[in-house]
Amino acid sequence: MSWTRTNPGAGDPWGIRSQASIRQTGADNIRTTTLTNLQTAVTDAASATWTAQAATAFAASAEGLIPDVQVIITGLETDAGALNQYAAMVEQIQDQARAVQRQQDDAQRDLARLLFTSFGDTAETTSPWSEPDPNALERARVLEALRVTRSTLTQVEVRWDELALQRRAADDACVATLASVGSRGNLAGLGTQQLSYLSTIGLLQKLDGLSATEITILLQNNPGLAEKFRTSPPDAAGVEAWWFGLGGVSQAALIAALPIVIGNLEGVPYASRVQANKHNISAGIATLEKEIVDLKKIVEANKDGSGTRGGGSGAARREAQEKIDALRDQISYYSKLRDEKTTFPDPATGLPVTVTGHNILVFDHAQDAIAEYSGLLDPVTGNVPAAVRSLGIYVPGTNTTLGNFDGQVQRSEWFVGHAANDGSIAMITWKGGAFPQGGEAISGGMTEKLGQRLAQFGQGIELANTATVVGLGYSAGGAILGSAERAGLALDRSLQISSAGMGFGVRDLEEYPATADVPHYSLMAPGDLLAYPQGLEAGDWGHGGSPLTTDGFVRLETGYLEAGDVSSGQIKGHSAIWDKEGTTILQMYNVIAGEQVELYAKPELISTDPDTGQSVYTNPVMEPGYKPKMVDVQSGDK
Repeated sequence: MSWTRTNPGAGDPWGIRSQASIRQTGADNIRTTTLTNLQTAVTDAASATWTAQAATAFAASAEGLIPDVQVIITGLETDAGALNQYAAMVEQIQDQARAVQRQQDDAQRDLARLLFTSFGDTAETTSPWSEPDPNALERARVLEALRVTRSTLTQVEVRWDELALQRRAADDACVATLASVGSRGNLAGLGTQQLSYLSTIGLLQKLDGLSATEITILLQNNPGLAEKFRTSPPDAAGVEAWWFGLGGVSQAALIAALPIVIGNLEGVPYASRVQANKHNISAGIATLEKEIVDLKKIVEANKDGSGTRGGGSGAARREAQEKIDALRDQISYYSKLRDEKTTFPDPATGLPVTVTGHNILVFDHAQDAIAEYSGLLDPVTGNVPAAVRSLGIYVPGTNTTLGNFDGQVQRSEWFVGHAANDGSIAMITWKGGAFPQGGEAISGGMTEKLGQRLAQFGQGIELANTATVVGLGYSAGGAILGSAERAGLALDRSLQISSAGMGFGVRDLEEYPATADVPHYSLMAPGDLLAYPQGLEAGDWGHGGSPLTTDGFVRLETGYLEAGDVSSGQIKGHSAIWDKEGTTILQMYNVIAGEQVELYAKPELISTDPDTGQSVYTNPVMEPGYKPKMVDVQSGDK
């Protein structure tokens, strides 16, 4: 019940005290159990028989939890004290309100009686010519009583106002204490309403100094915070300045408690994002395992064809089991990302170095988003090592999912593991959201949105390295890359591979604000059906101009199934270009590395059948004596 001016004592003081008791009991229980156990564990670790390193690590971990537990205890006790004080103040206001109410009731009864008296027999008037009024004294007494009673009622109104002010002050004092540093630790002043007015960079600044527990509580109370970072990502340069202004303790707390944001935040060093994304991968595994539990219920309900309602469905059971098997495969993949040992050449020495877990720069299971860095990260800066001279960003094509992303990363790893690479080439494979599946491949609007995300991701690349950055877009990934360039992605050179187009609505390199003047290359093998819709657009359908014919693009030859061997046959079709023995993949490597590449050998028209209109062309690369025309790969300024 809400209080009013005429009922300033509304509420149940004993109910308020009950809430205070719950909080005090919670604080006492945490102090006597959790806190005592942690303190005992820290003490016992010093005399443990296990290895010194393990004991030290355990003690440090347990000891690090003690301040967070103490924050919770202090907060509960502060809340209990504030509620008890509030209950006492409400009780006091209730007592005073009852007294004022009695005074008001008495005065109103007196007023009614006096009014009746003054307008009764004693109130009869006399004319100026009548005898002296025999009731004058009584009339004067009644009028004085009326004055006193009215004064009392005025005082009563003043007392109601005073009690309303007291109740408002009691409310404000209680709310202020419950929202104070003593109650909420560093969360004071970070209520939902206050957070809603902050920009994402302003929100990040508010997180400085919070413990992992406090950040977790903040997220639980404000579940929309992570989505705010997805929809309104902060400027990467501002994030970088903020991150390096934090202390190590604050950085570790954010990685542990806010991994979904930190693991996908441009401007945060890649090594820190990798740590955060290990948490995100574990969360993804937990989500998949929960789905399996639900699907097992369906399998059990339809076991042996006997369902829960008059007969089960064998088809439903099989479908659920197939989903379970697929989810287990995905869990296996996620576990590999987190735990598998991988080896890459050290950019500084060229020697192989093995690390645990993949370098995952983006991971958001709910958004179907992932990006992986293939190579070693600098152990000091946490970013791309200075010895890396070329960094490729590979954007795969239609039907890429989290389930088959590993195959796309293997393409990137081929470049990193090439015999000519001494560690100076690294790769990023990017899938920053749900990619087109099947018929969605024709949607220019879909690839445009992904391109905008890639451009945002590129801000982090600019901050993280000084290497030459090369974009590689395959199939629909070419349209995504082109859309990213139109959204401002900075590159030193760009390569369109069997591409769907230059990006939704793009017809000219001048539409790329940061890359209009950098070298652009294209590759497409004979017989690739994607060549036919290039350049066609209608509404949301299509992906802009053709990288094969637009001025400014240098088309490269796709060559043979075995590089340099004409007898192996010509590479044809959409996916054969990824053959590891073929000419095309070497062309890609040379574009990344900045070496020489082979120009496209353009067929020449021989004849046209007058009846069918069918044209016959030369096939230069298959003719005896064919000599490839080689040119140096150019680079541009980002």
